[in-house]
Amino acid sequence: MILKVNVPILKEPSPKKKSSRKIMVILILLFIAILCVLFFRSSLSKISDIKFQGNIFASEKEMLSISGLEIGAPFFGTSSDKVEARLAKLPSVETATVKKSFPDR
Repeated sequence: MILKVNVPILKEPSPKKKSSRKIMVILILLFIAILCVLFFRSSLSKISDIKFQGNIFASEKEMLSISGLEIGAPFFGTSSDKVEARLAKLPSVETATVKKSFPDR
């Protein structure tokens, strides 16, 4: 007598789909990098206005040339400390304070 036993065939576990998750992370990082590049290249990250207050003995042109600031220069590439140090070198300037702010702030 021959016995036939029906044993189900075990399926091999399918690999998890990690590649789609990796691709999604790469795409998100690429999107963030593109947004950063666009922001730093836009006019939002450029100096748009320069004001001097309390300058009685020095002209604005003189202070602007000594400070090294110019309209359209990179906002984040300009060091407040360096500009303060340059302005403090003027004999008519006792103290210099630089305040950086975004437009509408």
